[in-house]
Amino acid sequence: MKEKRNKILKKQSGEKDMFGFQATNYRIFGLALLVLILGYVALAQPPVNGFMTLTLAPLLLIVGYCVLVPWALFWKPRQQKSE
Repeated sequence: MKEKRNKILKKQSGEKDMFGFQATNYRIFGLALLVLILGYVALAQPPVNGFMTLTLAPLLLIVGYCVLVPWALFWKPRQQKSE
């Protein structure tokens, strides 16, 4: 209840969030960062022609950079229908 009142007061005063991100955006960014770190760790493993360096690492990096980071940037919650 208090949260709704604070949002209404912010809208009325014209004050905006700094970036417009919510907790879910930051969670997705954290997941993206974790996937990217795992991708670079897999890329640094010794057998250069192994599964991890040739297949797993590039897939993790592509998912991290091309899917998760844009998803975290553009994700917005669905608007509730107010009647």
